[in-house]
Amino acid sequence: MLIMIDMSARTLADSHLRLAGWLSILSAIITLPLFVLAIASIEERSSGLALFSTLLLIFHTGIYCYVYLTFRDFLHAHFSFSAIDKQIAVIVGVSIAAAVIHVLSFVFSDAKEVLSILTFILIIPLGIVSIQMGLSLFTLRDTLSGLRNAYSYLLIFMGIFLLSIILIIPGLLLGIIVDSILGIILLRSASEIKK
Repeated sequence: MLIMIDMSARTLADSHLRLAGWLSILSAIITLPLFVLAIASIEERSSGLALFSTLLLIFHTGIYCYVYLTFRDFLHAHFSFSAIDKQIAVIVGVSIAAAVIHVLSFVFSDAKEVLSILTFILIIPLGIVSIQMGLSLFTLRDTLSGLRNAYSYLLIFMGIFLLSIILIIPGLLLGIIVDSILGIILLRSASEIKK
């Protein structure tokens, strides 16, 4: 297992879900600027732009991991659903690996192009696990506040787009929508728990 932080051992409070929901929406908001900054920092060779891009990516990676680990723990605590644990572990692992590669490309600027290729290679497992996760979520008996099917289908399409390589940009745009829907699922679930 890559990362096993289990919040389901204690009661998963509505405040954790609410925080994860808002962080998921924040993740969606900063995804496109982060992608543009990453590309611009490769092209511009500006150390200031590269540093800002690196810091933003580290922040984004942290919130992204927190959101997915909270989602996993929510599914455990409320539905005893663990069918997507491995996919979430891969998502977290790939996110951390991409952040580490980006930091290395900032530190070792001579290897930036090679490290950028490694980052694009990481898109392949992300695409695969997105498809697997979308398919597995269809087996969840709960509708996730009526958004399970939309979330699952978009995960599948995002995975297909990422795997196609030529549709990475639409895949990233779908990722923004996926993160937003996950945020809404977590926020609605927090409201339902509070009742």
